[in-house]
Formats: sequence, structure tokens, C-alpha cells
Amino acid sequence: MRPRLTCEMVARLQGWQDDWGWRFGGRKTARYRQIGNAFPPPVAEALGSAIRRALEHAGDGGGEAPAQDAHVHDPCSGAAIPGRLPDRPADRQLCPMPG
Repeated sequence: MRPRLTCEMVARLQGWQDDWGWRFGGRKTARYRQIGNAFPPPVAEALGSAIRRALEHAGDGGGEAPAQDAHVHDPCSGAAIPGRLPDRPADRQLCPMPG
């Protein structure tokens, strides 16, 4: 039998630090699920920092405007989108059209 990762080990792998004082409660399976479903703290920190930087620079006019000929790839849309590739099998798998 191989050793398994404990809930504490899994939490550390997800980025939770021991000194934060977080306690995951319930039975072992519930604790694993809570840790697995939680948004990892390092990712939350990176996302929060990116949002803060974007908001701090939102009004300074330093951002580049999108190009006039920018195209959006939307495999689920039935509408014609400039630059969209013809109907591909991958698109049908991702977004089956009704009918």
C-alpha cells in the first residue's frame, strides 16, 4: 500500500500556509473536497494584483485601443464573425447547435 497525501499536505500543495490558521472541517472526504474546490491563495493573489494594476491604469489613457480589424473567435456563435474559420468538427463538439 502506498502512502497517501494527507489533507494538510494537499492544502500546502494548493498554497495554503500553516500559519494562516485556516481549519478545514468535517470528515476526511469533506476536507479534501473543500481544499480541492477552494481557489488557491497564490492564484487569488495574482488575480487580485492584476485587477488592481488594471484599475490603477484604467483612467490614465496609457492602454492601447483594440485594433479596428480585431476579430473575435466564438466557436459557439452561429453568427458570421469576420475572420472566423469555416465550421470545423472541433466547433461542433464544443458547442452543438440545436436542430
